[in-house]
Amino acid sequence: MADGWLDPASAEYRLITGLIDSARRRVGAEPWTGRIGLMSSLSMRRRSRSEADGSIHLNPREVIAPLMQAQAGKPGSWMYPRAARDAAYTVIYEGLRQSSPIPADAAQRGGALDRELSFGENMLDQALAEQRTYEIAQEVMAENGLADAYSVDPPEAALAGQGLNADMTTPFRLNPTSASNTAAVKGLVDTVAAAGNRDRDDVFGSLITHDKTDRWAHVFRLVTAPADLSNLTQYQRKTAFAAVSLEAGRKWSHVTSMRRHTISTIAKAEQWGYSIGVDTAAAVIYASHQVCGRESARPVARQELSPTDVLGAQAPFTGVKPPGSTPAASTGQSTGAERPGPEVGQ
Repeated sequence: MADGWLDPASAEYRLITGLIDSARRRVGAEPWTGRIGLMSSLSMRRRSRSEADGSIHLNPREVIAPLMQAQAGKPGSWMYPRAARDAAYTVIYEGLRQSSPIPADAAQRGGALDRELSFGENMLDQALAEQRTYEIAQEVMAENGLADAYSVDPPEAALAGQGLNADMTTPFRLNPTSASNTAAVKGLVDTVAAAGNRDRDDVFGSLITHDKTDRWAHVFRLVTAPADLSNLTQYQRKTAFAAVSLEAGRKWSHVTSMRRHTISTIAKAEQWGYSIGVDTAAAVIYASHQVCGRESARPVARQELSPTDVLGAQAPFTGVKPPGSTPAASTGQSTGAERPGPEVGQ
């Protein structure tokens, strides 16, 4: 190790790039050739960071050490094997984020990748990489000699809280508040795959590896027959892509609203997020039908939550009386019988 970069000849580098390349093969990306930086253990971003220049930065204590201990068959921590699995999640996630083209001007400037994308583009990029990480981590770890380090409590199965009423003990997530985002990606991919009669994994890989700033237009291509696109002029395509991207971005923006922080459970957050993903895909499918001159009913939004879904179960208001009820009278107080409707007790 020298100058804050991991030595390409080191065992640590080989293990980390092995995990990254295994993950990238599963989404159809080329082998990775970037650099691995070493973060300070005191960094505000404790585990990892992707840079626009194509490098990733990892925390030696939180990420690299657990992986090396797992490879050597030395747990070294009461958290084993979860610490090694969570470290593998981090490496796979960053490798997937680096599997799609980064805008050339951003790559020249360098700096954190998150700051070089618009808010919506960044949220979609993160959610795609995070959800796919959970889905392929077990296979990727086994391929790199870490099968025994996989723990069977995947984050997407968590039923604990999310938001104000959350239980504080939840399985590890790459982003603790991302349940709705990752579920939205699942809804988007599932719907696009079904609409285009395509393999789901192929659609997922196609989206992850596609240009980060052109993904909604790419979804439009995936759900539109090639013959229909060939009938459009270059100007018509450009106009259609712009309109679809605007509408899809508007639908997708619902998943980033403040509501996700108050949804009572992760299960409800995932249901809500999945519906947003389906709605986003449906909007693109509808737009493609309109452009191609097909008859199609306008889709109806599906993401609705009851107050209980958002706030969780609340204690009943015992002072609320049904209409017409007559509570026992007490000295100096009204019985409430003379006023219609429910009444909240003092």
